[in-house]
Amino acid sequence: MKTLKLPYDDESAEKLLIKIKTDDPTPIEDRTDNMLNLIIMAMMYKNPQDRPSCFDLLQYPKIKDNLRKLGTELNNVEMCLRFCENN
Repeated sequence: MKTLKLPYDDESAEKLLIKIKTDDPTPIEDRTDNMLNLIIMAMMYKNPQDRPSCFDLLQYPKIKDNLRKLGTELNNVEMCLRFCENN
């Protein structure tokens, strides 16, 4: 994870699974990029329908800009958007 800390932790795998299902993840205390922190936390919402979709994530300027930088490897952002719209 961005902070090099686990969002959930426990010595027992059984207790860890219960925490993942019932507890909120540990908040990200890194203040370097608040928008990225919000995106990461939204991706960990318990209800999958509340999580941002691939298309939603690609609307964030920071993600869109980084994808543009990787354009030669990924073809282009439009290809990613088309993929998200079809899946």
